[in-house]
Amino acid sequence: MIAYIQGKILEKGLTYLIVENQGLGYKVFATPDALVKPVGSEIALFTHHKSSEDGQALFGLADFSSLQFFEMLKTSPPDAPEKLLLLKIIVIGCCSDSSSVPVDSGK
Repeated sequence: MIAYIQGKILEKGLTYLIVENQGLGYKVFATPDALVKPVGSEIALFTHHKSSEDGQALFGLADFSSLQFFEMLKTSPPDAPEKLLLLKIIVIGCCSDSSSVPVDSGK
């Protein structure tokens, strides 16, 4: 399992980077903050390695806490209380005017 990659950006797509590490190119689906980096620059990403019947994919995140959050979202049921709570905290924390954020009371 690939948990971290560091290397040079060889190419970019709309949602992914090709990262070269020791002569191999890895296709890594990345967040917008990683996608804005120019081709030729160095990058380091914590990765989630997904393997399924459809194939394999790497998802890259800038730091370990983002990776942990990403993995929690992928593994918890859609309506898990801790998942909903974390999403509400993030949405409210990211908005300058929290009164405009719709918050479901759960009733």
